[in-house]
Amino acid sequence: MLAELSRRGLVDAKGQWASPQKQLLARLLQHYRWANMAKFHAPALEQLSPRERDVFMRWRVEDARAFPAEQRRKHLASLLRHDPGYPEGMALALLAYDEGDKRGAAEILSRYHNQSPQDPTYAAMYKAITRELAGKNP
Repeated sequence: MLAELSRRGLVDAKGQWASPQKQLLARLLQHYRWANMAKFHAPALEQLSPRERDVFMRWRVEDARAFPAEQRRKHLASLLRHDPGYPEGMALALLAYDEGDKRGAAEILSRYHNQSPQDPTYAAMYKAITRELAGKNP
């Protein structure tokens, strides 16, 4: 179990929790594991509380240390089926950024900002990444 927790970035090299949130995620993963083993009663995700399900599904997409990018993209598709209101553009930009494609991330943020100009998050993220691309942020 420790090796898996370490691989997912939940514990550090000394075997200590990386953060209190990571400790909570580990408990959620254990709950999901038991739910998955009992899936003949109901699918594992349906056995989690709505809040646990949201946290679990978002973590699989948003945490770059937890899963490889391709797997995170598959998890994003699942998350969007579960929560159609999830900010897909931010997730796609985050994935591109984590893969080293900063220009691609900027293009995604620009496109989604143009689609949702009332959402200040896209504008702020786009501004931050264009500053980084211009060499103004370390």
